[in-house]
Amino acid sequence: MSILVTGGTGYIGSHTCVELINQGYSIVIVDDLSNSSQEAVKRVKEITSAKDEQVVFYQCSILDREKLEEVFKEITGKSLTASNLQKLNSLEMAEWTAKSMLKNI
Repeated sequence: MSILVTGGTGYIGSHTCVELINQGYSIVIVDDLSNSSQEAVKRVKEITSAKDEQVVFYQCSILDREKLEEVFKEITGKSLTASNLQKLNSLEMAEWTAKSMLKNI
């Protein structure tokens, strides 16, 4: 299963990517690099020993609807519609994040 991580090259995003890969997920990073660098993608791969197909990077802003549509079509083969997106329960995500972080202490 692949997880879309927006802002995945920033401090919090890159750490989230590491944890997701360590949990067995593949990731798709979308970031406009406005306050980070693509070097973070390389470091995530190095830290996790992830294969290239486990980490996919697209440089674009999440505000660029057309580019985001292209990214989504490339990944899924489907158009970007509400029915194609799974909504995350923010409380469940926060709980999972806290549990993951506690494992590393």
